[in-house]
Amino acid sequence: PVTRLNIQASYEALFAVGDRGGVSPSERAALALFVTLLHGEASGAAHYDALLQKQSGGASLAEAIRRQAHASITTGPYGA
Repeated sequence: PVTRLNIQASYEALFAVGDRGGVSPSERAALALFVTLLHGEASGAAHYDALLQKQSGGASLAEAIRRQAHASITTGPYGA
């Protein structure tokens, strides 16, 4: 239950509260979409894709994010 509350608080801090220091809602949704796609989180990706689609220019940005995520998926080990 504590983890769930912390995740919800993080989500609200990123998406539900006013000014975010110059980072637009579309930039936040694009980043979240990219990360969820890289991690194969289909339901999360669908959620962030829908958020991004609501933004001006969101459809084209979402398509670019999907292409980049697809090209960036890899498997570990990572680093040296």
